Amino acid sequence: MARGVTAEGQWSPDAIDLAHGRIDEVAQIRLEGAGQMTGDVTSPRFEGTLRADLQPQANVAALWSVLPLPELHSSIESVFSANRPARFDFELTEPGTANEQKLLLTSSAGDLSMNAEVMLSEGLTKAFTTPTIGKFEINAPSANALFAQLGLESGAFDDQVPATLKLEYQGTIFNSVQLTGIYTSAAEALGYQGSLIVSDLDRLRGNGELRVKLGDTEGFADWVGLKSFPVPALNGKTELKFTGTSSVELNDLQMRAGEEDVSGNMQIRQLGEVRVVTGDINVGRLDVAAFSTFLGGAASNLTSKGQIWPDGPFSVENGGRNTRGRLHVETPLLLVNGDALLSEVGFDVTWTNSENRIRNLVGARGQGEVSADVSLCCHGDVAQKQLQAGFRLMASPSMISSLKRLRSGLKAKCRVVVSFLAREKILRVLSTAWVAMVAFLCWGFALKILIRIFLRK
Repeated sequence: MARGVTAEGQWSPDAIDLAHGRIDEVAQIRLEGAGQMTGDVTSPRFEGTLRADLQPQANVAALWSVLPLPELHSSIESVFSANRPARFDFELTEPGTANEQKLLLTSSAGDLSMNAEVMLSEGLTKAFTTPTIGKFEINAPSANALFAQLGLESGAFDDQVPATLKLEYQGTIFNSVQLTGIYTSAAEALGYQGSLIVSDLDRLRGNGELRVKLGDTEGFADWVGLKSFPVPALNGKTELKFTGTSSVELNDLQMRAGEEDVSGNMQIRQLGEVRVVTGDINVGRLDVAAFSTFLGGAASNLTSKGQIWPDGPFSVENGGRNTRGRLHVETPLLLVNGDALLSEVGFDVTWTNSENRIRNLVGARGQGEVSADVSLCCHGDVAQKQLQAGFRLMASPSMISSLKRLRSGLKAKCRVVVSFLAREKILRVLSTAWVAMVAFLCWGFALKILIRIFLRK
């Protein structure tokens, strides 16, 4: 029931003029405005202004239900609910000769502020069924606030940097539109240009081009299901196809990741509560440090002053990921501290909520070949971690000669890495081939390796 209703105006056979109208409270919403209605009952023409103040307990659905509007979708209602209290100021300009007119909106809702301009080709009464052209700009104190208050899952974004979302569309608002959207936050930017089918708000669909410029990728990596993955700064574009949040395809990747070129494709599927990531990726060059970061987290590459081998802790993501996946990766060069280790390398990166794994790694070294399989699990403290590794070496005579020359340079590293593994208590299974390879490379330290392994079992 409405309370405090007042209205001042006049009417004639040609028009109804509302000089001032106010409803102090209806469904915890206060309305105030002025305007004019011309035309007849079947084809009314409106112009005027309206201010709507939503109180913290405002029931938008209740007010919406008595208005001549399409049914309020639950996702739109949740956005209103997340942004209370709020103020919306509308201005509807005078209709043109073809009943075209402009709707202007300024608002402050929760932590968001918005400006909008919509061109209505056939007036307000046909705004949802005829083509319109619109521009929106939404500003928020941070990306977390922006996404959360738009009803989207919020990732681990920087809470200190303001964020802006700009949208431009052309089409029928409850059917399909051509959309250009740009998200910016400091130097970060995401842009989408393509189609958006909105006839089913539960399953928004789109197909277009996504442009990316991200220095800090943690929040978006978390958002798409790559939580705790070492994703470097990204700059480039890809073809994006999506059906709601249940199916996302990134095709024809053309990215610059850090200092390397990346191409390929990725697919993200929602299966129940778990996100499944698959794809094929080509990387210009890759350093083995990326393996330890993937297997044991970013801290695993921390190196104390004076150390030549990382001594940071290995850790699978605490609490587990809500994703699992398998990415096939190929690179022409695998590097160690900037020097080529293997060429023509291919492997699979796989993960579950408790295990990270490098599978079926195969690469060439001269006329020889190296293959490997490494995994790290599980959750909990360091004592519960398990590192499993298997290596196979098919060496040519020239490769054996090269390995012998590397022996002296590897002694110190062998000493440190074995001490590191033993100290962290993550060494549980070590293949005979790996022991043999370490013994071959590190002669004088082979016995120490075996002693440490057996002492830790």
